[in-house]
Amino acid sequence: MRPIIREDERDLKKQTLAGGGCWRWTAEEIYREHNAQVSFIEHAPGNTIAPHTHTVDEVMLILDGGLKVPGYSEEMGPGSILFLGAHTAYGLDIGEQGVRWLMVRPRRPDIEIDQTDYKEGPPATPGHGRGQLLTSAEVERLPWAAVKGAGGLEERAVVADERYPKVSFYRIAADSVARFTAPDRPQYLYVADGALEIGGQTCHRGAIVSIRPGTEYTIAGAGAGVAGECWMVEEAATA
Repeated sequence: MRPIIREDERDLKKQTLAGGGCWRWTAEEIYREHNAQVSFIEHAPGNTIAPHTHTVDEVMLILDGGLKVPGYSEEMGPGSILFLGAHTAYGLDIGEQGVRWLMVRPRRPDIEIDQTDYKEGPPATPGHGRGQLLTSAEVERLPWAAVKGAGGLEERAVVADERYPKVSFYRIAADSVARFTAPDRPQYLYVADGALEIGGQTCHRGAIVSIRPGTEYTIAGAGAGVAGECWMVEEAATA
């Protein structure tokens, strides 16, 4: 098994999901070799997604457009983050501009890549089950902190509860190199801005990288004087 897999958004195959108005692009090599699902999801304007559950944890980063989660007053626009735990019921109301998000499921469902583990009901109850929602404004208020022993690297920790997948943003100066060792859990990275060298591979905005537990690798700036930024999801330490 390869310790690091990189796939680019532009190379992923488009799937039209049942019911219409919803499309998915899934990283196939990561799905099959690393047993995780990393997908870009797009919904048409005004779609309503009925209360439902999934069999595995999922973390979502809103990239474009917006949505509302019934029971919560704030719209989740670009930069917002949703963690929805396995078997936690939720519904979604898609905004007038539609929505596109990146979804990371550190353990993929036990289905084929062209199927879904969507199960309707029960009615979603705000605050019930495992989950955390952060609007883009809430994310932006979180501080950046220098990572000890890694010059030029800063972290914005977003979700740190060990019962949930760890979610952070990292940014690194163009001339810096940071060394990592993945813990005993897999990590998934999305290049959100600029360009980065991850594990010796040049990754431009839109690239996704899957890293197996225990893998040693580097993240380095690859842009001419411009810091690169990535979003990282790490599987939950405890269930």
